[in-house]
Amino acid sequence: MRAPARAPAPALAPRRAGMPQARRAAACARPQAPRAATGFGAKNPKPSQPGDARPWIADRAACPCCSGRPFAACCEPHLSRAAAAPTAEALMRSRFAAYVRGGKEAAAYIMATTHPDNPAAAGSRRPDGTLASSFADDVRATMKTVAWQRLRVVGKSGGGPSDDEGSVSFVAAYKITGQQGMRIDGGCAVGTMKETSLFQRAGGRGATDTEWLYLGPLSLVVNGEERVAAPDAGSGAGEGV
Repeated sequence: MRAPARAPAPALAPRRAGMPQARRAAACARPQAPRAATGFGAKNPKPSQPGDARPWIADRAACPCCSGRPFAACCEPHLSRAAAAPTAEALMRSRFAAYVRGGKEAAAYIMATTHPDNPAAAGSRRPDGTLASSFADDVRATMKTVAWQRLRVVGKSGGGPSDDEGSVSFVAAYKITGQQGMRIDGGCAVGTMKETSLFQRAGGRGATDTEWLYLGPLSLVVNGEERVAAPDAGSGAGEGV
């Protein structure tokens, strides 16, 4: 999953570092006591705030991936690397949870579960091709600036324990400051990202006993604007991240 480039751009990939509105966005996403999560989804608004549907706010033991299960029995074992995600959907949910929680461990998880062929792994480039920010910088920037509100899985294909490839379609809502043309809620812009993410086993096709990795988006629509077109058959992930 990647934070949208203009508004924020799951199965979750990073926003480019060095955003002009980073300070304002960080203030929007900064948690208030008592703490809930930090980073990607950190702001802890009043429960009555319009559009808020984050189960981990009402129940601090709930998993941020919106599965309805306790964090300790859902994504926590994957984030702590105690157990690998058994399916593509489990990896996508755990990456979302990592962005919500933030921190060094979560950032390391995002980088470790990103396929080396995912363009995001090479960092962000300027128009002249020079490196603007590293992958680690982009991940940290996303966690500091984008407050993910909720996640809903709407479809999947393959990606099971005996598969070597699979896709997961999901809808994620987020808030961020400093974005024009978006609905404003509590001082933050509110947006929606729809993505179909492609996942592959670390060992490539034919490997069913290695961990799942996020290869990239097959399709990506941010606030109704298509960002990534589905690639030709067999060409791997789309060019966007």
